[in-house]
Amino acid sequence: GGTCWRVVGALLDWLVAWFLVRLVGCRVVGLLGCWVVGFLGCRVVGVVYDRLHTRMISRYGGIVETMPRYAIIFMLFMMASVGLPGTAGFVGEFMTLFGACQSNMWIGIFAASGIVLGATYMLLLYRRVVFGKLEKDDLKAMLDMTPREIFIFAPLVILVLWMGIYPMPFLDIMSASVDALLVPFVEADAAGVATSN
Repeated sequence: GGTCWRVVGALLDWLVAWFLVRLVGCRVVGLLGCWVVGFLGCRVVGVVYDRLHTRMISRYGGIVETMPRYAIIFMLFMMASVGLPGTAGFVGEFMTLFGACQSNMWIGIFAASGIVLGATYMLLLYRRVVFGKLEKDDLKAMLDMTPREIFIFAPLVILVLWMGIYPMPFLDIMSASVDALLVPFVEADAAGVATSN
């Protein structure tokens, strides 16, 4: 019910924010990747908001014709958000599903269904905003990304791809914190095994 409403109706930034809350809430080690993807998502929405001053999804459509560079950046954000391999989102999604399946296969299946649902509404969002007929005059007048905007997005794009292709430097930085976070769970698990014997 709620997801369908978000797909059909609402505000562009609200939908992106709701998706990012789900994204951030589902992982520990992939948190940095989520932050980068989330920041990129907020910036993507800001580009069209600065031009049209609305976040209503229904106000957009067909902007690939007037804003091809923007469409590419939006596509990269969307692919990272749904965890496509080679992007920052994939590392977190993979690690989350792997850990969930190791713990309990049913939890892993439930988590995978959330990923599929999330991918569905992000693809629908992209299709509705970027593709379709370019009919509205204000959309026809919108200019593509400026050199300043490209300069702002370039490090984020590099980071999203770097974290997806070679995540080890980022995982190494976080490993001590994650290990410390897991200590109480490992000790509780060990105590549970010792009492059952």
